[in-house]
Amino acid sequence: MKEQQSSIENQDNELLFEILQSFFVERDTTKLCEIVLNKAMEITNADGGTLYLTNLEDPQLLDFSIVINRSLDIYMGGVNGADI
Repeated sequence: MKEQQSSIENQDNELLFEILQSFFVERDTTKLCEIVLNKAMEITNADGGTLYLTNLEDPQLLDFSIVINRSLDIYMGGVNGADI
């Protein structure tokens, strides 16, 4: 049991390190957000994730930036997804 927990913690640490590396390597902020969202979903074993950004014209509104749902095969926004 302890070995399994240690293995999971090591995997999570590796994913966190990959996210940290991305901040120094990736210059495209859209791609960076996509990487962080995907890695966060991996760490938390989430089926889906969404990134909202503040609307530039009306800061009280939020716009979908990236929408991912693996079980429904939805991948929108970011640099790799369909247009939102």
